[in-house]
Amino acid sequence: MNLASLPIISIDGRPPASPRPVTSAAATAAPAAGSTSAQEADIFSAIELLADLRAKGILSDEEFTQKKAALLSRL
Repeated sequence: MNLASLPIISIDGRPPASPRPVTSAAATAAPAAGSTSAQEADIFSAIELLADLRAKGILSDEEFTQKKAALLSRL
């Protein structure tokens, strides 16, 4: 999963001025039938990256929880 395709939840505790559009065609395309395990691996990798950002203080616990829930809902 490309982190650039994830929406910005907040910057320094404030919502972004305007939503960032998703420009990747892969981000909006339906997954192929055989790509389920690859998609799951991408989701878990994204969660690990988000956990690293939370550990570094870049994401709040609330932001991490919201994005993690959104990612897990894709499984």
